[in-house]
Amino acid sequence: MTQPHSTAKGEAIGLVVKLPFATPEEFVARYGANVTRGGIYLRAKTVKPPGSTVTLDLKLADGSRIIHATAVIHFVTGQAGQGISGMGFRFLSVDPATQQFLDSAIAPLPHAQSPLPPSRPGWGPRMRPSPRGCSRLRR
Repeated sequence: MTQPHSTAKGEAIGLVVKLPFATPEEFVARYGANVTRGGIYLRAKTVKPPGSTVTLDLKLADGSRIIHATAVIHFVTGQAGQGISGMGFRFLSVDPATQQFLDSAIAPLPHAQSPLPPSRPGWGPRMRPSPRGCSRLRR
């Protein structure tokens, strides 16, 4: 995965991720549990604070785009010394091709109707933005 990079103050962080999947079908079969119609969870060595706005550009191994979205970091995991380091992104907007992919390939999955990114117990405590804008841990 490439690292997020900040743009001018107040703008979205750009995040381009080249996934190790050859086809959309392989992506769904191997990673579909981490995607809902409302968001996606991605493992990451470096995380940005919850509440940060991100432009996601997820690509298959051949460089073809599979998801392009503006999202907000809904939670981060693995920051309390336990669990998997990563971020849960809640989609704010997606491009038409991404919407078609979510509607056709992701929507049939049992968990996919959630408007939020998926969360699994093994990922560890989740850090989310607090009402005052500061981050805090939630179990």
